[in-house]
Amino acid sequence: MPISPDLIGTHHRYPATYVVGREKIRELSLAIQNLHPAHHSLPAANALGYGELVVPPTFLCILGYTAQKWFLQHCGIVINDKKIAQVDQQFTMLHPIVTGDVLHCEVHMHDIRTAFGADIVTTKNVITTDDGTTVQHGYTTLMGQAGDDAGFTQTQSH
Repeated sequence: MPISPDLIGTHHRYPATYVVGREKIRELSLAIQNLHPAHHSLPAANALGYGELVVPPTFLCILGYTAQKWFLQHCGIVINDKKIAQVDQQFTMLHPIVTGDVLHCEVHMHDIRTAFGADIVTTKNVITTDDGTTVQHGYTTLMGQAGDDAGFTQTQSH
């Protein structure tokens, strides 16, 4: 059974927050081989006008995916990670994110469609700081087949 298009337009705020840590910035930057000094050295970040280390653009993938998975489950859609393909991801950085920022994520069901026997789901993540500043928009498109032992399983109707 395909995922109900009635979910388009729904949105929920992920209940947990994420506190940006200096060592996490360095760890991820090394893992993705982003050696820009502002991600590793406080004096280098200060020289660019930042009071703390600055995150690389892909830093929020972990928060975004965790919030997205929670959102889909909240909508009654279970994901089998082994049978899902991420077909697209786009980020728009609106404000620098630095060490100490407390982040929130609101996930929106942007689009649901079926093509070639697969469900294609696009969500939009809006990341904000504690003071309400929007720091990033991100779109993620996932593709998988719906049904038992498939990529997506809709467990309840909305």
